[in-house]
Amino acid sequence: MAETIRTPVFQRYDVLEKIGSGSMGAVYKARDVRLDRYVALKVLPPGLRDHPESLERFKREARVLARMKHPGVASVYDADVESDFPFMVMELVEGENLEQVLRARGPLPVDEVIRLGGEIAEALEHIHCHRIVHRDIKTANIVIGPEGRAVITDFGIAFVASLPRLSHGTLGTPEYMSPEQADGRPMDGRSDLYSVGVVLYECLTGKVPFERGGESLTALTDLLRRILEEPPPSLRSRRPEVPAWLAEVVERCLAKNPNDRFARAAELAAALQPPPVIEVPATAPASPVPATWQPESTASVRSSTILISHAEAVEAVRFSPDGRRLATACKDRAIRVWEVRSGRLLRLLKGPSALSVSFRPGGVYLAAGCVDGVVRIWDVEGERLVQAIHAHTGYVLSVAYSPAGDHLASGAMDGAVHIWQARTGRLVRTLGQHTGYVLSVSFSPDGAKLASGSADGAVRLWDVKTGRLLRRLKGHAGYIPSVAFSPDGVRLASGGVDGAVRLWDVRSGQLLHKLQGHSDWVMSVAFSPDGAQLASAGRDQSIRLWDARRGRPLERLKGHTGAVMSVAFSPDGTRLVSGSTDHTARLWHLGRRTFRPGRWLRWLAVVLLLAALVGLALFFDRLPLDRLSFNRADLTGLFGTPTENNSAVSRRGAGSGSVRPVSPAPVQPLAPPGTHTPGGQRPASSSGPETSSEGRAGSSVLRPAAPRDELYGPGGLVLGHGGYTLVVAVETNRHRAQALAARYRDDGFRVAVLGVLFQGRLTYRVVVGQFAGWDEAGAARRRLVRGGTVPFDTWIMRLQPAERWRVER
Repeated sequence: MAETIRTPVFQRYDVLEKIGSGSMGAVYKARDVRLDRYVALKVLPPGLRDHPESLERFKREARVLARMKHPGVASVYDADVESDFPFMVMELVEGENLEQVLRARGPLPVDEVIRLGGEIAEALEHIHCHRIVHRDIKTANIVIGPEGRAVITDFGIAFVASLPRLSHGTLGTPEYMSPEQADGRPMDGRSDLYSVGVVLYECLTGKVPFERGGESLTALTDLLRRILEEPPPSLRSRRPEVPAWLAEVVERCLAKNPNDRFARAAELAAALQPPPVIEVPATAPASPVPATWQPESTASVRSSTILISHAEAVEAVRFSPDGRRLATACKDRAIRVWEVRSGRLLRLLKGPSALSVSFRPGGVYLAAGCVDGVVRIWDVEGERLVQAIHAHTGYVLSVAYSPAGDHLASGAMDGAVHIWQARTGRLVRTLGQHTGYVLSVSFSPDGAKLASGSADGAVRLWDVKTGRLLRRLKGHAGYIPSVAFSPDGVRLASGGVDGAVRLWDVRSGQLLHKLQGHSDWVMSVAFSPDGAQLASAGRDQSIRLWDARRGRPLERLKGHTGAVMSVAFSPDGTRLVSGSTDHTARLWHLGRRTFRPGRWLRWLAVVLLLAALVGLALFFDRLPLDRLSFNRADLTGLFGTPTENNSAVSRRGAGSGSVRPVSPAPVQPLAPPGTHTPGGQRPASSSGPETSSEGRAGSSVLRPAAPRDELYGPGGLVLGHGGYTLVVAVETNRHRAQALAARYRDDGFRVAVLGVLFQGRLTYRVVVGQFAGWDEAGAARRRLVRGGTVPFDTWIMRLQPAERWRVER
């Protein structure tokens, strides 16, 4: 390279003008003579000719940079050395850099800063993926291209820093340096993120956080000292209209400790995504900003208020005991307390990232389980840390106060469940040891029991006073992220990674219901205050409401765009809050049931119609049906009663699917065991025949007796004598009904499939067992439902021998 006093001269590049300079060289606009294109030429300090190893490393780094292809990164075309001067040839991005833009316009609009910050972070993620640290991110090195996009330029310091001999001293622009860069410590991509924080701060306020007082060495030393020791001035004090969440993102970038910043540029880009517009409840003064998203609305669930609570995923949500405040927590090192009515941020509790929160009764104190294994207790009103309990050796995944507020339970990744004295933080006892992470803990309403869900696939019930294991509930396949007691303490809900919610009987440990609806992990479950509803939150981005007593689905709440991690009811049951990985907590308004005259009139009309039909059925039941001109089966079919031949069904009957007709003459009621019938015949035992008197004088017909309480046996149902049975399924497909009946039959049950004409359509009812009375049938139903043998919605059906049945085998 030949040089003049004013501008360098290159063999291939025709230097046109100087467009920038810094401590590590100057940048020129030049024309590539061979390719006839304009380029940016970065001339670096000399010193490579006599160091072959450094020269080879310089070229290797250039090849890495040349492979980077991203719209937010200026391309590197070439790198070489002439006359001992290394230089880079880069893409010439037409436009002004951010330094020029700020000088001309002053602080930029917030929306524009958010967009530019996201573009810079995305470009840095691409650079860091190639294991390059830029080391000189500043407004002068970010050019706003013709399309308005931010483009990172000038990799000069990234080159020079890779050369050991040339990297003595501090490289970079002091105002934008991270503390570790100012102190000469090792750096990684998080150092660039600090510089991005300075750029965002300057774009929002027009000033960098720390300014140099002059050009002297003393001023430079003082600047570096403040970068190392002093916190940056509050961004919102300089520009109050900056949103709190954006100020927190910038503050996190400017953290002194690299571990407290975003781990990657991709996380910063995600945090700078434009959040949804806050929708304020109708009771609060609404702003005229139009909503950008409307949640799906149903008759009982109205629109939700969206709280932009965190820059990262919301891990936990809880209402205060009075329902006026709401706490949200996630991994961004802060817990926020909101006013429910207006959505206003009340308190910001800073500390290590929290994964779970629980209000103490009274609402003054809030416990948080943190990633450093510590349970922290905050005074919410005073916004101060009261106590730090060094509880576990791993993440504290769940905390819960007892109903009386005297105890605090914690579960963690170390597999331990601890109970602490709430006031002093003293360890009361450790409840055994799970074989996997303890993901959730919950006290019973009386405080006597504690439930814990673990990664070992089991729910454990403990006696709080003695620490004794009461019961181990098995059913889930894999992790159990959440458990919750019903308000009456009778039932326990658990959500699993198998996508199922299970309801257990606390006293017996029996499974009451298995609620299927989620297509992914169930991360959280919660009972409504009256115990009538159960809410479940899933990684499938949905919240489901269930009838907690009947085990039936009610509603599906959609709106989150990420996994829903936590859900909770307000104390009055009118609201539901959910926290998600989409960085929002949503407050759902559950509509109260209101009196609707039209609706009640329709129901009254239906009831009166049914009463009239039942009256007609009873009237025709007393008439001599053989004299009527219509088929009685057509009438009784309207009520779901069987329609064809009476029969006795038995495995040992006359062939498969055989039907044995029985005379429809009236039958004497079943006599109690051990008594005589009017015909003089003594009934046999429940497994033998019984004689009954029939209508014709001098004759009697032997007919099998209905078992007193028989569920099991090798034979089928005896339909000729009536009784009661349990309907376990109704199918429209005969083959499905037969397959289900075969499954019950293989388990030893007495089973039949009855063809029933209902509302003009033939359906197939799978029935199990035969009982002489309603009480016996009800007792059997309760026993089988609790054991999980028959579905919860099994009902009792009366078998009337005067009817004609179609029996399917």
